[in-house]
Formats: sequence, structure tokens, C-alpha cells
Amino acid sequence: MSLYHLHARLFEGVLADPNARYEFQSRETDDLTEVTGAAKELAARGFTVVIYDHGHVDALPGACDYREIAKYWPDGRVEHHVNPRPDRP
Repeated sequence: MSLYHLHARLFEGVLADPNARYEFQSRETDDLTEVTGAAKELAARGFTVVIYDHGHVDALPGACDYREIAKYWPDGRVEHHVNPRPDRP
């Protein structure tokens, strides 16, 4: 399991319109710099992007303890929610 998870969504149009555009992308990586760069690129293309830290699975092997690290908005705003765990590279 990778350390970081990126979740990106793009929606253009009206919900009831069959021609509305909806796109979803996700990525997983162990490199915070890589996932942050991808988030900035996707946000510049109109996506709303959330980066999660997978957390530790010590309590329940195979499970995830997702923690939101940051959210990137298409208008350039960035919200930092928590710092990545200090034991992460």
C-alpha cells in the first residue's frame, strides 16, 4: 500500500444534463512531492484535488486510516489540513 492517495474530481455542466462532463482520477505513491505536483497540475486543469495520508495499519492490518493532508481548488486555493506524519519520508 502506498503512503499517499490523490483523489481528483472534475464536474462541468448541470447535474441533469446528459452532456455534463464528469471526470475522476486517483493516484497512489510513496512520494509526497510527486503527489503534490500532480495535485497542482490537476487543479490548474479544473479539478478539485484531495491528498490523503494512508495512515498506519497496525491496529487492523489491511485497513486504511485516511487523513486528509491538503485540498487543491481550481481557483488556486490550497487548504492544508494536517501535516504528514513525522515518521513518513
